Amino acid sequence: MKISTVKIIDSRGKVIQTINQLFNNQINIKDLVAGIYLIQTHTDQGEVRTTKFMKL
Repeated sequence: MKISTVKIIDSRGKVIQTINQLFNNQINIKDLVAGIYLIQTHTDQGEVRTTKFMKL
């Protein structure tokens, strides 16, 4: 199973960033302001996972 797309969603439900290619399975969040976000991963097999994270 491979991650095909990653979306970062703010606390209001707005998609802040969509990433179609991951490098070293890392996501750069340095430009995000402090707050609570959701990260939604989509796999090549159609699976979707959503996780909440906080940037300080």
